[in-house]
This record gives sequence, structure tokens and C-alpha cells, in this order.
Amino acid sequence: MLEKKWQVVVGEALAVGGPSTGPNTAQYLKTDALSKKTGFLGRIQKVLIFMTNPANMKLTNLTAFTLLLFASALSFSACENDDELAKTNVYAKTNIIMSGAQVVPVAVTSGLGSLDVNYSKANKLLTYRITWSGLTDSVIAIRLNAPAPVSYSAVNTAFPAWTLTAGFRPFADTTTPYTYMQQFTNGVYAAPSLGNVAKGLYGPNGTYTGTLAVDGIKVKESDLLNGFYYVTIHTKTFIGSPANVPASVQYRWYGELRAQIVFQ
Repeated sequence: MLEKKWQVVVGEALAVGGPSTGPNTAQYLKTDALSKKTGFLGRIQKVLIFMTNPANMKLTNLTAFTLLLFASALSFSACENDDELAKTNVYAKTNIIMSGAQVVPVAVTSGLGSLDVNYSKANKLLTYRITWSGLTDSVIAIRLNAPAPVSYSAVNTAFPAWTLTAGFRPFADTTTPYTYMQQFTNGVYAAPSLGNVAKGLYGPNGTYTGTLAVDGIKVKESDLLNGFYYVTIHTKTFIGSPANVPASVQYRWYGELRAQIVFQ
């Protein structure tokens, strides 16, 4: 499409300036091998160099006004090309709802949040911004988990075995059944009869902004763009007696809020 537009613009510019009677113009348009290697901007540069040559301007009977029109048309086409590339290479979505209803199993909470995401295929970087309010307690962890679609969890199959081993820390900052690609925590403190307990990272209301590099090995672009990544916010709230694991650690292990990363 862009190649055809360029040929039309060149043809119209030459026609406005007057018909070409010399062999140089036809030869230039037919044997433009270099321009096909350098792309659209390379073709612009070659055409402008050709047309601003005094001998060629005389040959094609171009005026300064015609040349100005031609350059403007090329600039417009280049802008269109940039816009098309941007649409292909950048994915974005704002105000994705975060809620307890999306957590698996469902977390009963009045807290809410929102998620903004932006992904550039050119630099392989996901940028995200999380905002939350009304949570039951301090945030102890923020995690990006994968791969799992909506209503499913990226379960770490080894996790059930961990819970049965000596020294398992059910209240620690890293305790979660998820397979996560990235997490943010604040360490632990020693609590009487509970052992190491996760420290608060942020308050019940807050905002967090982060980035995730898509390396194609652990973090896969296809999984990200197909909606297999999700964000969870984990809080330090115990539901009932802390000893009643796993029911007491719903918010701590599985999260109080969740949102799927989608770009549609």
C-alpha cells in the first residue's frame, strides 16, 4: 500500500511539473534498488536529491512550488506510515478493574483498584500502573503472575508439597501458590507464635508503577498479548484465626484484588 502511494505521489509530482522527456527519470524510477533496501524514508531522500538537482529540475520542468507540494505529500505519507507502525507495535489499556471477585478462589472484600498497562513490541517492555483503595489492611506483596487465563490461576504445582515440609513459612512475604513473573515485597519480621510474618509494603490506599522486561524465555510476549498475565495485590489480613490455614490466609496467599492484563 505504501509502495503504491509513493509511486502515485512521484507520478503526480512529475506530471504537475510537466512531462518528462529524458531517460534519466524513467531509469531512476525503474532501477531504484537502493531505495528498496533503505525503506520508505530512503526513497524520500533519493527522490528529493534527484529532483533538487538543477539539471533534473530543468528536465522535468519542476518549479519550486511543485517541489514544495511534492515534499508535503511525501511528509504526509511518512506520517501515515509512522501511525500504522505505532498501532502495530504499541498495545495499551487503561482503567482495567481490579476486584476480589476475580481472585481464585473469590476474595470477599469491599476494596477496589484499577490497572493501566502499556506494552511496546519495539523495546519489549511492559509498563503498568496500579491504583487501589479500601483494602482490609496493608499490602504485603504485588505480583505479576502467569500463565493463566481469566478465572484460572497460574498454580505452582510444587506449592502443596511445601506446605507439608518442615520449616514451611505460611505467613512469610513470598508465600503464594502462584507462579509469578515478578513480585514486590518488604521482607518479614519475627512474630510470637507465628514465626516470620510479612511486613507491610504499602497502605490500604495507594499507587504503584512498575515495568516488566519481556525476554521471550521466562516472560513470553505471546502469553502477555493473549491475556495470560494477571496482577494480584496481597494484604496481611488474617481471616479468623491465623492457625486456620489455608482459610485464614486467603488475602495473603491468593490476593485481595486481581486484574487480568488485556489490551482489547
